[in-house]
Amino acid sequence: MKMDFNTLQSKCCATALLAVACIGLTGCAQQKSAASVANIPVNIVFDSENCPVEVRPSSGVNISKAADQRILWQSINSAEEPIKADYWIFFDPFKNGHLKSNGKGFRKSPKISSDAPTGVEYKYTIEGQDCKAKPFDPRFFLT
Repeated sequence: MKMDFNTLQSKCCATALLAVACIGLTGCAQQKSAASVANIPVNIVFDSENCPVEVRPSSGVNISKAADQRILWQSINSAEEPIKADYWIFFDPFKNGHLKSNGKGFRKSPKISSDAPTGVEYKYTIEGQDCKAKPFDPRFFLT
């Protein structure tokens, strides 16, 4: 097949446009994934007495201080449905010490304190607002 200058130019332009579009899409995907790593969801499972008994993921989470990651806590029941069980979180590496959920079972962690050491596993305590006698102590790893 013989190609004249106009056909060759059209094919080159189409290829260049396709390459630019692919690069643009890759850039968008990277921006989206970078934004999504900032928040780490942790579900707090409450029992029938409104006491915290477990967090999910149960293996704990890794939080990057350098990436300014935050934990998003949500209270749930054993069927994994969000509930409005309120709680307190007592914790050292967060600025301002203890945290209270928002009345709907949700709380976002504040920025990690700049002097909090990294490479350390931290324990924090969750105390149910209606169940202060049975606190739960999960952990996370700060990188």
